Amino acid sequence: MRVGFPCCLVFLFSLGLCGPAMAAQPWMTEAKAILAPAGYRDFCARAVALCGAADQPLRKVPVSAAAIEVLEKYNQKFNNHILYRPDAALYGRTDYWVVATTAGDCEDIALAKRAALIAAGWPPGALWLAIGRDTAGQTHAVLVLRSDKGDLVLDNRTSRVTFWHQSRLHWIARQVPGDSHYWRLLETRL
Repeated sequence: MRVGFPCCLVFLFSLGLCGPAMAAQPWMTEAKAILAPAGYRDFCARAVALCGAADQPLRKVPVSAAAIEVLEKYNQKFNNHILYRPDAALYGRTDYWVVATTAGDCEDIALAKRAALIAAGWPPGALWLAIGRDTAGQTHAVLVLRSDKGDLVLDNRTSRVTFWHQSRLHWIARQVPGDSHYWRLLETRL
């Protein structure tokens, strides 16, 4: 007798997105509201239309293997075509957020991915930025998609789309869809 796996488990397993790590909480847990990072607030003042897309209620998007494949293609495209350059080298400032086109740092690349995915029809309320510290203690920003399977991370340091708890970041805060002025501290610890 042949026993099959549910379709969603097969696609998650094939992507390396299941197994022991799936036992972790699938979604980041929020704590208190904090003022959004200064660079983000400045970005919102300069790019009201782009920042206004953040003023959408939080949504969970159903994902399939095909959807993950699309997300990975976007992630790879932007990671491969946008040259990583720190803000100080590009703008002479240490924290200047823009939607990257040819060069930018982590939050600029994350903003570019977000804008492209929204333009392709992904709901703005499911796409938001999060910041954490990497293993070297450096602050790092990524794009996160809230899916029905868990929070998925599109990081400029890897071509793979992973669950938040599989990233190598100690999470600090995340953007709050529906409010462009405040972010939320994250209680999640690895």
